[in-house]
Amino acid sequence: MSSYTDHELIEQVRVGQVAALGDLFDRYSTRLYDFLLCIVGDPDEAGLLLTDVFTRFPSFAEDIPETESIRGALFSLARERALYFLDQHGWLDSLPASSALVASFSDLVNDIWRAAREMPASQRATLAIEERQALSPMEKATALGVLRAALPSLIAEARRSFNEQFDIIAQSEGKPLAHQINPDLVPGLQRLVPDPDASLFTFLPILAMTDTVRARLRDQIIAAAREQVAIIPAPSEPGRVQVIPVSPILEEEPVHEAPNTLLPILTVGVILALCAALLVAGFALTRRAQTASANTGPIVKQVIPEDGAILPPSPNVIVQAIYSDNSGVDPRTVQLIIDGRDVTLQSTVSSSSISYNGPFSPGPHVVVLTLKNMQGTPTTISWRFTLGAAPTATLTPIPSATLTPIPTLTPLPSATPFPSATPQPTSTPFPTATPFPTATPQPTATPQSTATFAPTSTPAPTFTPPPTSTPPPTAVLPDLVVTDISLNPNAEIVYIIRNSGPGDVTQPFLIQVFVDTTVVDSSRRVNSLPTGHELTLTVPNYRIVGTHTVTILLNPNQEVRESNYSNNQLVRTLAGPAPTPTVTTP
Repeated sequence: MSSYTDHELIEQVRVGQVAALGDLFDRYSTRLYDFLLCIVGDPDEAGLLLTDVFTRFPSFAEDIPETESIRGALFSLARERALYFLDQHGWLDSLPASSALVASFSDLVNDIWRAAREMPASQRATLAIEERQALSPMEKATALGVLRAALPSLIAEARRSFNEQFDIIAQSEGKPLAHQINPDLVPGLQRLVPDPDASLFTFLPILAMTDTVRARLRDQIIAAAREQVAIIPAPSEPGRVQVIPVSPILEEEPVHEAPNTLLPILTVGVILALCAALLVAGFALTRRAQTASANTGPIVKQVIPEDGAILPPSPNVIVQAIYSDNSGVDPRTVQLIIDGRDVTLQSTVSSSSISYNGPFSPGPHVVVLTLKNMQGTPTTISWRFTLGAAPTATLTPIPSATLTPIPTLTPLPSATPFPSATPQPTSTPFPTATPFPTATPQPTATPQSTATFAPTSTPAPTFTPPPTSTPPPTAVLPDLVVTDISLNPNAEIVYIIRNSGPGDVTQPFLIQVFVDTTVVDSSRRVNSLPTGHELTLTVPNYRIVGTHTVTILLNPNQEVRESNYSNNQLVRTLAGPAPTPTVTTP
């Protein structure tokens, strides 16, 4: 095994030392093969996808900075290619029953796999990362294409889905349910990760390649890398090299004086001309295909709710979009804006979908989704949906029962000038018309009789809420605002939050702090905040070194109902002390 770091191996591949790609293959091929096989369920396809991943990875890794993990990026690319393969075959929701494991495995192991193949592919990939691969939290987030803060909910949902499928199979065959099995007492089972909360999925044995298959795939990857790269000096910067894709290079014939026979020269010339023509044509077709692919952005397959949908009143609505692209979708570029408010940080984002679950007020709503593929080509779509208003829905059926009497209320005010005899007969259809003969001398008092309808008829109470139902709640709601972000003398992040609304905050809410894209504080809880009050908080045990972008996000899960959610986030660029240079001994 090579002693070079992952980044050093990639740098060697960039300068043409393609053998370094073989060292990277030796380092991660076993785990990646197991990961791919868990997603696609077919050994042959897993081997082909593994070859595809390592062949594509040198160009994929060009934009990976030194601070990010090569291992996490490898798993990310493997997941993209596996989900794309399943999407092409229509197997994203579940795998076909033919994708079975080796028959020599025990019944329990095969039951575990049967439950796993019934899961959606994205959730199966989540379990394959969390419960089978020893990755860091940031590497897991990179592999799954989500923010690190979204990992717990994503893992919990995947485990719930697996246990549900396992229990369905167990109940149909009269076997113990998932929570009734103690795998530590089953011979032959072994945990792949030391997590007591892991599902039975972690007990699937490692699915490894044979040595023959591994050697064959390694040779194919290195051979493909040799055909795709050539080393030439960069014209703008002498001393550096540039890696460019080319077709196989034909060795030039040495120039000699004209031989005595003309036929060999003509033959060689014709062959070289044909080869050159074929190479030029092939290169043109490849470039045309790459250009066409690059000019086409990601495709959004489905949006929820549908465009133009009218939904019944509900405290929460799920807004979701499912998308794909041949080169893969970069989850870091996905942005979801609802009614002009960016809700990306409150959403669950992956390379194939984004989902937001939050409260919506009655009325129309506009959703805008922006995303890019791995080549940077953008796609932007928008759609609308309407959430029915609760008061309007209750008013519709109630007046229908008294449709005839209600129009008679209109002439009553118009009859006030003096034709009092006319309003009297019109009031007889009402059930409560009997008390009105006493009011006949005073026709002007008849409009006040509407007060008598409130206790005796149902329509009156339903008409009173509309003018008063909306203002009172909004008048007493709080409004959480981030007013400032700064650094104290110890280079710690200090921020100020304020309740600018007329209502008090009487229940706890969370605060999330991001430095660039990393969550540095996600468990800060504030229990209450009266109206007009503000708090000054400090991020403990974290110092800013150098210049970074700091983001403060209040009430991310919207535990507290506010009058305005659009001012819950503030972003500032702060400059801390310069990093201390370290001297390394050669």
